[in-house]
Amino acid sequence: MAGTVRQRSLTESIRVPGADPGALYGLVAEVRNMGRWSPECRGVWAPGGAPRAGGRFVGFNRRGPFVWFTTCRVVEAVPGEAFVFDVGVFGLPIARWGYRFDAYEETDVTDGTDGRKADGTGTGSGKPGDDQTGGAGTGGAGTGGAGARSGTRVTETWRDLRTGRGSGFAVLLGRVFTGASPERRIALNRAGMRTTLARLAREAAPRA
Repeated sequence: MAGTVRQRSLTESIRVPGADPGALYGLVAEVRNMGRWSPECRGVWAPGGAPRAGGRFVGFNRRGPFVWFTTCRVVEAVPGEAFVFDVGVFGLPIARWGYRFDAYEETDVTDGTDGRKADGTGTGSGKPGDDQTGGAGTGGAGTGGAGARSGTRVTETWRDLRTGRGSGFAVLLGRVFTGASPERRIALNRAGMRTTLARLAREAAPRA
């Protein structure tokens, strides 16, 4: 019987009505904000503030009794479009995290097939390669007219980099420091992504 194939990527997205892509990018690129949104990240040390491509920062994490730190390097930083960084431990690659920002305009901001609203409610499969945007770009997008609203869809992605040489040791370190197997880590990451996006959306949503 063939073994179970380990899931190596996740995608979650949420729409924030009335929010500008540039403003949302600014919140995410200021990585020290992550300590307020993530259920695991407790703080970030980022010398010089928001890092640019090639910049580095350190994340301090906790889940229950487990405490660990990660070193991160920004691989893409395009204001209003994308912020992507690689995470490592003791020089070993662990994961790549990314955020994409896509403007939309539609008459009903809750009609897209991703179903995610600024309060974090709705659905999200988290299947690898599924950006969960579905018809979000067609459900009235670009139609204008009475009642049309604009906003930004934020898509968060995670990709496992623990492959090839040294991957076994990286997996072992993950079990020791975070107390989670690769399979459990998938579930924790999916829940964490949804929580992070919901908190980001609440903070970024324009006040009435």
